Amino acid sequence: MMMPLAYNVWAADAIKKNIGIPVIASGSITNPKLAEEILEAGKGDFISLGRPLMADPFWPKKAKEET
Repeated sequence: MMMPLAYNVWAADAIKKNIGIPVIASGSITNPKLAEEILEAGKGDFISLGRPLMADPFWPKKAKEET
């Protein structure tokens, strides 16, 4: 796919600033470091992983090992 990484995070960030419930960030968040940066920046409360988990079902395990 020719989409930039984290292409929908701007929307999650904008919504999060205006509501009081948890927000899920999505859109080509393909590596654990990027996901952690989004969470630490407060741009989302959760990370949606569709294709990354299909491509690599061990993504969560690898993310845990990197920390």
